[in-house]
Order: sequence, then structure tokens, then C-alpha cells
Amino acid sequence: MDQSGDILAVVEPRSGLLLDTNERMSELLGYNRAELLTMKVMDFDTMVSDQTIWDTFVEELRPQGSVALESVLKRKDGHEFPVEITARITVDRQREFMVVVSRDITERKQAEGELRKSREMAHSLLNATRDLVFLIDPDGCVRDLNAAAAKNIGRSRDQLIGTNIFSYFPPEISRFRKIKLAESLATRKSVHFNDERGGKFFDPGMIDLQGVGSGDLLGPGPGTGFQLGESRAAAGA
Repeated sequence: MDQSGDILAVVEPRSGLLLDTNERMSELLGYNRAELLTMKVMDFDTMVSDQTIWDTFVEELRPQGSVALESVLKRKDGHEFPVEITARITVDRQREFMVVVSRDITERKQAEGELRKSREMAHSLLNATRDLVFLIDPDGCVRDLNAAAAKNIGRSRDQLIGTNIFSYFPPEISRFRKIKLAESLATRKSVHFNDERGGKFFDPGMIDLQGVGSGDLLGPGPGTGFQLGESRAAAGA
């Protein structure tokens, strides 16, 4: 048990009393082993505040055999940290035991929080301009867009996400913009150009987002995000 980087505990299902623990549990919770063996799950698991909640959890666990969930554990000093828990019921010599594995997911939760903030910031930046702005991947798949872009196309944001941006342009314009996208991909630089449709002139730009965490914002793998902004040029507008 002491070779694991996770918290390992053997628990008496009826009472929630700890029957055995590993060294990692002492390290993370701040109690020595002797102290832990006098404690119940309810003494440090903030999601199991009383015996009734524990009894309900055990009764729901029995028919399933095992369960995975997240919880928050409280250290001896009062500090709390999130964990991912796997619990299962086992029987040995006609006696029932619960084996619980808890993994500290503090870093994961911090990363999720930073990602959420990054996405919120990206959405704010998208809507900070009246230009049409899309976030697309290298294939032209729309990952996000601002309100102005949705309004211009006449569809909702949810309807547009996942579609291909080049499908909204005439074939000759699409071919030209695909070339510019390929250029941005190859050079890893922003590109700006002009094109004309229906007597109106536009000055789109593709802004390379590689190397600034766009993979986290837009999809799996870093460097897959590109921002395509479009605004009417004064000439012909």
C-alpha cells in the first residue's frame, strides 16, 4: 500500500471506520497512522458529513460493486483539497470491506480553472469588436465566433460552431482564403489581404494563434487555432 502515490484506505462499510491506511494518506491529511485508525470517513471527507449520508452511499455502492466520483478532503490543519475517489466493496472470509483509492487532483482543478478563465477572456475579446471574428482550426472548422459574425450569417452561435467557414463564401473566395490560411500555417505569421464580393470590398486577416495556448482554447493539440477577422473596407462599402 505504501508504494502508491494515491491515498489507499480499507474501510469498514457499516461504520465508515478506517481499518488500514497507507503512508500517503498520512502525508496528505496530516494525521499519523495511529490517529487515522481511530477516525471515520466522515471525519475528513467534506461530502460525507454524517452517518446517514455514509449509509446511503454504501447502499448505493453495493449493487454497483464500484464507483468513481469526486470529493473534497479536509486536512488536520483545516486545509481542503479536491480528490478523485474510486471505491469498491470486497468480501474476504465472509467479512465485507470497502477499498477506497483517492487521488489528489488539485493541479487538474487549477488547470481547469485557468482554462475556464482563458475561454471567458477569449469570448470577451471576440465580442470586443464590431468586425466579424471567427476562431477556426487549420481545416476551417469554426470553434468559436462573435455575435457580429453570427448576426451577419443569420444563424446562432451554436448552429455555426462545428461548421466549415469556407462553406459560407463563393467558391473562388473560399479557394483564395484557403490559400491564405495555408500561408499562415506554413509561416506561423498573421496574414492580411483584400477581396471583393457583390461590389463591396473586405479586408480580412488571419491571425496565427499558435504558441499562445490556442490548443487549450480551441481543441486538442496546441497551435490549432486561427482567428479570422473581417471588416468592410472604406472603398466600396
